[in-house]
Amino acid sequence: MHPWLEAFILTQLVEVPLYCWLLSSGALWRRALVGFIATTITHPIIWFVLHAMATSWNLSHEIYLLMAESYAVGVEGLFLWALSYAKPWRLALLINMASFALGLIFL
Repeated sequence: MHPWLEAFILTQLVEVPLYCWLLSSGALWRRALVGFIATTITHPIIWFVLHAMATSWNLSHEIYLLMAESYAVGVEGLFLWALSYAKPWRLALLINMASFALGLIFL
């Protein structure tokens, strides 16, 4: 299996349940859909676009990770804000921190 697909599946398995749990309103299917969409709009760009940029700019892995996670939190927070969820960037930060930590353990 491609490493991106493994990471994407792990991200979905971590983040979608967290979105379902932490989002305060809406049906369960809607909260799951919000989590899936939020992750889907950020994950491929992190893996393919930001990684290529970091490589071409000769950035360290640590700087790439900081750039990637900042992007994920910012875009997912903006997405949650656009949907009128309370504390969107705090939720995005918490969910992405959990996903990142579990990714370090499992990948």
